[in-house]
Amino acid sequence: MPNVLCWESVVADEAAKLFSVEFFKALEKDGSYDSPQLHPNQDPDPILNPNANPKPNPNPNPSPIPRPGSSPSPKPTEHLPNIQQDPSYSSAFEFAKVAVTDKTRDGKTEAGMDVQVACWELRAPKLVNKRDVSVSTSKYSPKPEAAGVPRLLQSPAVSPTPLAITRSRSA
Repeated sequence: MPNVLCWESVVADEAAKLFSVEFFKALEKDGSYDSPQLHPNQDPDPILNPNANPKPNPNPNPSPIPRPGSSPSPKPTEHLPNIQQDPSYSSAFEFAKVAVTDKTRDGKTEAGMDVQVACWELRAPKLVNKRDVSVSTSKYSPKPEAAGVPRLLQSPAVSPTPLAITRSRSA
């Protein structure tokens, strides 16, 4: 399994749904689902197949917008040497994280000014009696809720090796 998308913490259902939908939308826009290997019966020619994406444009280095009081989370494989990650999955992962942290609602600054504030922060909730008691460090209200901490685990690129299959004779 070259890519695993998971949550390293408890996750809020609404945030998980938003993250998942945006992750797969980004993969689809990237062209990952339009390859002939995944859809052998679809023609990649955009004239014959309007759903084809002949020029996928992944962004391997997206720049998420930092939220007040949040710190960027390290990539789970950044400490490993020589890992060749699939840029479409990495890009979609970053895109989905930004989609969660960019969801806003009406709120107020410390000075009482009406503004749009973040609904979610990518942090682990601290549960007591099934309720999140973790506190955001943001300076506006209402404070963002803990969405959970998503992770994208990617294995090193390994070329496929045929397996030797041996048959045994039963006595």
